[in-house]
Amino acid sequence: MTNKYLPFFFLALVFIFQCSKTNLEKLNQWLGKEEYEKLIEFSNHNINKLTDEELYLSSVAVSKLQNFLRKNKSNEKFSNTKYIQNLEKKTNLKIKYLTTENGKLIQLEDNFYKLIRTSKFYKDKAILDKFIFTANTNEIYENSFLLTDILEIDPRPYLVEFKTIWLESMKLGIPNNLNEEDKSKFIQTLHFLSTKEETDLKSHFFVTDGTNVNLRSGPGTENITIGKLTQEDVFQIDADYNTTTIGKKTGKWILVYVWSSDTVGWIFSAFLKDSKPDYLKAKSFEKTLVDNTNFRVIDFNNWNPEDIPDKFYGNYSITKKEIIDANVGFTVYPMEIEQGICTKLKKDTKKIELSFMGKNSNERLLLFYLKVVTNTKSKTSTKIELLNEKLYLNAKALDEVIENDKFQSLTIKFINSNSNKIQVSLNLTNHPLEISHMIDQETEDVQSWELCIPQGKKSSTKALLFSFNIY
Repeated sequence: MTNKYLPFFFLALVFIFQCSKTNLEKLNQWLGKEEYEKLIEFSNHNINKLTDEELYLSSVAVSKLQNFLRKNKSNEKFSNTKYIQNLEKKTNLKIKYLTTENGKLIQLEDNFYKLIRTSKFYKDKAILDKFIFTANTNEIYENSFLLTDILEIDPRPYLVEFKTIWLESMKLGIPNNLNEEDKSKFIQTLHFLSTKEETDLKSHFFVTDGTNVNLRSGPGTENITIGKLTQEDVFQIDADYNTTTIGKKTGKWILVYVWSSDTVGWIFSAFLKDSKPDYLKAKSFEKTLVDNTNFRVIDFNNWNPEDIPDKFYGNYSITKKEIIDANVGFTVYPMEIEQGICTKLKKDTKKIELSFMGKNSNERLLLFYLKVVTNTKSKTSTKIELLNEKLYLNAKALDEVIENDKFQSLTIKFINSNSNKIQVSLNLTNHPLEISHMIDQETEDVQSWELCIPQGKKSSTKALLFSFNIY
């Protein structure tokens, strides 16, 4: 071979090598090189062929790209309308803007996350990584919304990720924005994490030593005092490891979270005494994790339209099966009465995640409904309806618009209220607003739940149900 052909030969080898790589290898390479746009464009073109692991990596790329764009919002190149339009066209991402006190923030819709159907591991990991990669550029309500979902995840397989998220949450002051139930769970989870060697958090618990100990805005006496603490429980988030001497005391500056006031600030280590995690609280939390390991997926991948879906019962009518982006959908049509097929859910069901798609929703459509089962009867407690691109929870509308022919993710949560009644809340994934209603049923009387899918007559208005994740 002559020297003049050598460059072409090597180019051919590189091309063959690139073509021989699996999708997974390509995605990992692009992530490593921070070529997020290229990765998302490739994944969008091959979306029907992607495994759950590849969908997870694509979701990570969306999170990292959004974080990059928000960090560089003042850069003329990345805030330019033409660049954004080209990005939207090239990657098929739906791009929105959030109007905030900090100006307009770009928001990328993560369709890859919504398509993770069968792997709970990758679905959970996608949410954890979304927080890790976007927390510093998110608004407080965006992080609170993500953290609420993360609180429903079993931390045992993801101890390192949970440590990162819990420290970052406290640094950003997010626990202060949680409701009392979620905040209590956040604290329980922290004590649990602190008993695990993998997290190395056991030595992060302290009590302030002295009267009116200064809590400062920064690591140094030149920073202003933002609080005075006496015998307060605090938790170390971070530290300035440079040793310094104040008066006759030597130590370092510690960034702490003050539980009593939900405050973040700096304390000189000479004014802190070691404390310990609450092992009883940690043990109780771990027992709850064991007791609540009841995750279940309801999908229609192996469903034969001639027969009722697996583990459902009731009056079944032959129903159309539709396949979109390799996902099998169960068709739901409008109906005037609540009549359908049901499956039994456990009494302690905490959350239901639904993946669905609406089509031509100009007629009122009952999407699915929940029945509460007691000793004496079974009655409908919750109805989810679709009309004119809006979702309704027991006739109350959710503000967000449901676009026809687009995959949507919906979350239903069951919350035990202070009045011993059950409250149901509804929100769309990645949307901060939610609506809720109280079920007129005492918690202790509930034996189980029924998840029901209506069996209406064929119409131009319809919806496709793809999967239910039950927690």
